[in-house]
Amino acid sequence: MRERYNLQRRSDYVVHNGFAGAKTLPSSIEAKGELVIVTGLHLYIRMLQGHDEPRTVFKRWLQDAISWEKGGKTVVLIGNEIGKGIVPVKREDREWRDLVGLCYQDITRLAERVDLIWYGLNQQIK
Repeated sequence: MRERYNLQRRSDYVVHNGFAGAKTLPSSIEAKGELVIVTGLHLYIRMLQGHDEPRTVFKRWLQDAISWEKGGKTVVLIGNEIGKGIVPVKREDREWRDLVGLCYQDITRLAERVDLIWYGLNQQIK
């Protein structure tokens, strides 16, 4: 990512990290640089499970992220693929897995570029 976006200094970008225990999706962009990175996206999506319409909430947030790009930022969304492997036993975990897959489809539909990184190997799929 450093090479692709020519990141030289920490001030070139801002990171919103779902792994850091955030309680909500990022709602504003405050960065000196032009790049906004949202990582741990699957964990942000898990937080939406308590909403009546979690996918609708996510779609609204995704539209906000698109507006950040229209405002001159580049937004990079990074989430883990949790749909492969053994189907979870708990209903809540299965619903989260399905929601993540649906939200990733929404992202893919609207994204200019989509990359899949598996074992450190990058494959551009859109």
